[in-house]
Amino acid sequence: MTVPRDAMPPVTAWLLDRLKPVPAGVPLPPDIADPAVQRMVLDMIQHHRVALTLSGDVKDDLSLPETFRDELAALRRRRGTRLLRMAAELGNIGNTLSAAGIPHVALKGVAVGALLHGGVAARDALDLDVLIPRDALEDAPAALAPLGFTRVLFREDGPDNPHPPPVSIFRGPTLPAPLEVHGELADDPRLFPLDRPFDMAVELRIGRHGVRSLSREAAVVYAAFHGWKHFWERIVWLTDMAAAARHPEMNWNVALDLARRLGCERHLALGALLAHRLLDAPLPEPLAGDQRLLDGVARPAALVTPLVTACPPLASGVAQYRIGLSRAVGWDLWMHSRVAARRAVLNRHLRPTADDRKIIHLPPPLYPLYYGVRIGRILMRTLAFHAKGEF
Repeated sequence: MTVPRDAMPPVTAWLLDRLKPVPAGVPLPPDIADPAVQRMVLDMIQHHRVALTLSGDVKDDLSLPETFRDELAALRRRRGTRLLRMAAELGNIGNTLSAAGIPHVALKGVAVGALLHGGVAARDALDLDVLIPRDALEDAPAALAPLGFTRVLFREDGPDNPHPPPVSIFRGPTLPAPLEVHGELADDPRLFPLDRPFDMAVELRIGRHGVRSLSREAAVVYAAFHGWKHFWERIVWLTDMAAAARHPEMNWNVALDLARRLGCERHLALGALLAHRLLDAPLPEPLAGDQRLLDGVARPAALVTPLVTACPPLASGVAQYRIGLSRAVGWDLWMHSRVAARRAVLNRHLRPTADDRKIIHLPPPLYPLYYGVRIGRILMRTLAFHAKGEF
């Protein structure tokens, strides 16, 4: 069952319609001639990173105001050019890591565009993500130095963090986006315990370069895991699930079997169900035949749908407070079917962050007290959202 058009904001209804292979012709609001409304729609498109995924040629759509058509066409050109530059740089990065003897696979954006969307320029991406063995993270700066990459510190890199995340961020002279080099597929490997990801890698042809990526099935399971981690706050992640549902070479039996082994079958089912309801994607047969699984994820689907379709869109990271933190954590625990992953979920929500550690400076022997600071800040932020009526 799809979500009725009148159950969501008109701009969101138009945007989701234009992301379907054959749009139904949902109109924009009558006040689209207002420049402020046009800017709001363009901001929605940029927030959800779907400028390149919109169907049809906007230049020829006479139902849209000319100024809006021109701005949207210009946005698509800019994003497409940026993606091609990122793809070329990804090939250089892969060649350089191979020369240094560092196993690697490309993750998320650019790789997913090639795997599912028919080309890298058909799916936007914020940055480049590459996975390498965790014990090779220390070697990454030297390996990438010939390309001009330098590591940049981010707030969780500070010396006061006893548990830094397994990721390093780099900037390069010709890359128009950050490069994130991951040592694990999740901050805590118990959350997505994929064994031997480098042995499962496939070779993609992106431009003139060969790029190693997760297999199509593993990439889709990972996309579903990643989407739920952020409560599906970006529509571009749902377009990945819709593209996978329509892809002729996607083996959903393999994907579901892998998801069950990882304890992420509910993530996969939720992503497929949201793509079905919001983007009219077909429900893959292995999931459609598991009614118990679909019934189970129907409630979290109803929970996140208003967050996905909100207009203006929600700021990044506030979804769990809009849901209610206790409900968000409870559903996060339920989504993982493995006990070890559920322990990791609790750790992820309660582990002190850089912002928590800024509140008070504690010497290393007293670091456990930061958990109290963390819980206090969570309660204060939850009360602030409640006071604003944002629940």
